[in-house]
Amino acid sequence: SAKPYCYTIDAVNALFYLLLMGLPGEAYNVANSSSYISIRDLASFLVKEFSPNLNVKIDLKDNMGYAPTTKLNMSATKLESLGWKPIYNLREMFNQLIEYYKVYK
Repeated sequence: SAKPYCYTIDAVNALFYLLLMGLPGEAYNVANSSSYISIRDLASFLVKEFSPNLNVKIDLKDNMGYAPTTKLNMSATKLESLGWKPIYNLREMFNQLIEYYKVYK
């Protein structure tokens, strides 16, 4: 199933928007609608973007398959109406993570 990924900085920024501008008692979703991707597609994406010399191998032995593809619909429209927008796309999220590990490993 596809899930949205939201970079930590974007999520913290969203929390500040909600604290300062959100309505008391209201529920808001924090999600980056441009980052919906399944784990399988994420593996292919990461190889393509960061390690093109690798291959993704899907091992389906013992009849273990994947759950049906679904999209967890987390609309951030309500939060975005307050002025919040995510800054980081999927490539930038993982680039930041990889750069962090290079420095702090």
